[in-house]
Order: sequence, then C-alpha cells, then structure tokens
Amino acid sequence: MSVKHLLLGAALSASVGLGARASASAADLIAVITPSHDNPFFKAEAEGAEAKAKALGYDVLSLVHDDDANKQSELIDTAIARKAKAIILDNAGADATVAAVKKAKDAGVPSFLIDREINASGVAVAQIVSNNYQGAQLGAQEFVKLMGEKGDFAELVGKESDTNAGIRSKGYHDVIGEYPDLKSVAKQSANWSQTEAYSKMETILQANPHIKGVISGNDTMAMGAIAALAAANRKDVIVVGFDGSNDVRDSILSGGIKATVLQPAYQQAQVAVEQADAYIKSKTAPAQEKQLMDCVLIPRATAGRLEPFAPRARGRRPPPPPPPRLGRGEPAEFRVIRRRFLGGLGVVAASLAVGGCKIVATPVKKAGGADAGAGGGFDPDAMVGAIWDVKVIPYLAAKARPLPDVMALARSNPDEAGRKYGYRAKEGSEPWTFVVAIDGRIVSAETASRAATISVDTGGDGKIAAVVQIGPAMRGTALRDSLDFVSFNDFRNQIDYAQFGKAFNQRVAKTILAQLPRDSLVGRDVKILGAFTLEAGDQPPLVTPAQLTLGAAR
Repeated sequence: MSVKHLLLGAALSASVGLGARASASAADLIAVITPSHDNPFFKAEAEGAEAKAKALGYDVLSLVHDDDANKQSELIDTAIARKAKAIILDNAGADATVAAVKKAKDAGVPSFLIDREINASGVAVAQIVSNNYQGAQLGAQEFVKLMGEKGDFAELVGKESDTNAGIRSKGYHDVIGEYPDLKSVAKQSANWSQTEAYSKMETILQANPHIKGVISGNDTMAMGAIAALAAANRKDVIVVGFDGSNDVRDSILSGGIKATVLQPAYQQAQVAVEQADAYIKSKTAPAQEKQLMDCVLIPRATAGRLEPFAPRARGRRPPPPPPPRLGRGEPAEFRVIRRRFLGGLGVVAASLAVGGCKIVATPVKKAGGADAGAGGGFDPDAMVGAIWDVKVIPYLAAKARPLPDVMALARSNPDEAGRKYGYRAKEGSEPWTFVVAIDGRIVSAETASRAATISVDTGGDGKIAAVVQIGPAMRGTALRDSLDFVSFNDFRNQIDYAQFGKAFNQRVAKTILAQLPRDSLVGRDVKILGAFTLEAGDQPPLVTPAQLTLGAAR
C-alpha cells in the first residue's frame, strides 16, 4: 500500500545495477517498475527490490511509471525487449494493469506485484500487498481514542482513482461510524500530495474553525495538514496518518502528529524478489498468488523504536536522517516492533524482517459454503449466520481451554503455548490466537465508552485475569482468526475479508451483549467462551466473547 504522492512529469529513471555474480548479464535482468521515486514509499520499494536482486546476482532495471497506465505499458514493453527474467511491479491501476501484465506473461516474463492488487487472478505469479483495510482500522481505532469518541473531524483522501485510497477510507469509516458523536465535516482528496494537503487543510479550517481532528490516507498528506494547522496556530488538532515515514515518526516524537500506521514497503519488495528468484531458477511459484501483509499501529509509545530499513551491521546505528522537505522524505521502511504495546509498556517481539511479517496466502475459495467471491452478492452477516451454530460454536467449544492454563504457559513460552493451545494462519512472528473458557467474577466494568469492557477475576484473589469486550464497538477479529477453516484465501479482497471478521463481532454484540444489564455487572459470576490474540507485555488479554452467561452476584 502506498504513500501515493503523485508528481506528474517526473523523469523516467533507468539504472542497471551490477549483480553479485561477475557473469551477470542482460539475461539475468530483473525489472523493477514503480510510481515516482520522489515519493518516499515508492523509493523504498525500488531500493528494497534492487538491493535484494543485486544480492541474488541479478542486474536491475529500475523504471518509473508515474501512475500512468499508458507509460506503464510502455515500460513493460521495455522489460520484455530487454529480456528481463521477471518484473517487480507496483502497478498503475487495478483494471488498467491487467492487460499489461498479461502481455508480459504471454512474452514469457513473469510479474510479481507489490503494494496494490489487480482485478484478475492467474495473470501475475504473485500479488503481495499490505492489508490497507486492517491498517486503516488500526489507525481509526487510535483516532477514536485520541478524539475521546466525540468531535468534528476531517478526512484527507488519496487519489480517487487509486484502489488503496478507497480501501483506507472505508476502513476508517467502518470504525468511526460506530461512534455517533464523531462528526465528519469535510472529506477532500489531496491526491497523496503534501503541498495539496496543506492547501486543502487551509480551506477546511476556514470553513470549520472548530475542527478537532484530521485523519489522513497517508503520511505525506498528514505532513501537509500538520503544517497548515501549525501555521494557523491550531496545534490542538489531532492528526493521524498512514505509512510510517521518517518525517511522521519525527513529528510524533515532537508532539505534532499523534500516530501513524506502518506498512512494510521495503520488505514487501524484497519478498517479491525472493519469490521471483525461486520462480526463475526452478519455476517454483508461491503456494498462492495473493499474499497479505498486516500493518502495525505506531503511536508515540513505539515511534522512537523505529529505524530506517537500510541494511546495516548488527549493533551499528544508522546515520541520522536529513531534515524533512516539503513533498519529499526518507524511505518509508523501518525495523519495527511487531507486537502491540499496551499502556506504554512492552517488549520487542520481533524486528520486521522477512520472517517477521505476516503473509497470508489468498486463493479464491468458498467460505463456510457461501460464495465469498461473488460480486454484488457478498453478505458477511448471512455467511456468519449460516455457520455460527453448526460450525463456529462447536469448533470454539471443542478448542477452548481454561484461561489460567493457557496464560500460565503463554507467559513463559508463547510459541509452545501456541502450538499446544492456539492457532495462527502461518508460521512466523505473528501472535497466536487462543480460544479460552473463562469462569470467574466481574471485578470492574468500563461502560461509558462505546468500546465497553468488563474485567474478570478467575482466581478469587481480585486480580484481573482478562478484559472482555462487551461493545457495541469491538476491536480486532480474534473470533475469525481463531478458526482454522477460514482465511483470507476464502475471499475476493481485503474489504470482504475484513467485513467477514467484523460480522462475527456484530453478531455477538447484537444477540448477546446488547442484553447485558450494564449498570449491575460488577460482582457477578460470569462464564465466557471467547478468543484473544496474544500480545507482548504482561497486560491481561483482550477477549472477544462468542458466548457469555451471567450468574449471581457473590
């Protein structure tokens, strides 16, 4: 997913890098085609792909299409004419790119897409993309918290023709829409541009002088917004971005922008090159064409731990970044903490190296007997309803283990606990998801927020063993993620997959949690069947219930 700061007319750059093998030649060429390198995100992609390709012994042809589908087609012709072994492509349009990639395939040149999907399967060998929708939900949840669940806000949207702009906006609104006291007073496209965002923010401020927050589709626009707000002496306005750039990291640390969402551009490109290398050498394609990489929330508590994704020896510090410039920036890749920090505390679970990023394969299949890929007929609530009683609840009931047993092992050895009690879609550094049975007493209830919770003691000592979501707004997709018969493989795109996950939470909120007597919860016995994703730190797990039964007060 991209920081798409579009600078039309940027010069075409073509550079051939010497490979690690002395005999490297045009026959060993990999073409890397991205939007303009004036944008830090795309520059990071190109640099990541080039570095990995050279390390594997290839020459590199680095080209820029400027988000122009016609120019992209011409560059693919160039790659074909140069007899490239593979193309690494951040494409110029989900529909417009299909014919160009097919042209390359017909010419015997495989394509490995990064950042953005295309609306076709079986044309590219791989489509490795960031989970824009999941990342947008993380950003929106943080935005809601920072806003105190109320106030007027504006949204800066990316280029309207860009698929990712729409996905992020929908992810934002699917979360923010659950909070009726948050009012959208302006929504304008700034085309991923910092200078345009500055101008749009000035206009928005004039029309809405009492605005309290701005949520931005990327970091570049967030930097434009924060500059305009500073010029207007409105440092009180909350700004949240998306991408994880150095400029925004520094702004967060200095008290400007409040949070961003990191997506792994540099690493994503390197994974694509590794898969291309395997395909070139042995015709080994990835297990699935579509692969999804999760994004990571970066609030102030973790921003200081980010480092540029430049190769460096272990233990050596990278050089300090140059000062930010309007419309430009540092490579948008970082070594990053992959686990959430709660309450400002936490530990580094893993650096965002190739083995440390969640990649979920995504072929087209059926989900629970329903056609998840049928355009126009996708109904996540109906899909969840169809499998809830006959498949989901029986699975959870059979899988559940007592919470104290799970946590005792998880605290000392998370991976052993995961292998014994948990589930995750793919091996790696991603947290495990656990299904648990909770039998205890409610010791506190936070019901003022729409993201309401109860705290449960299971040991009889008054200590909180778990925090349980009771909504109506509920975070995460632990119920969906605990099911070994459901994955992103089952769905057409990120939005469908996310909506399916949200449908689990909505079903529980409407059928079970809405009936809870919220003014008389504390002190009552409770039995819960639910799921949680294990996070770093010592905080109690955040459990999403599938069943909840209240008993008498003790």
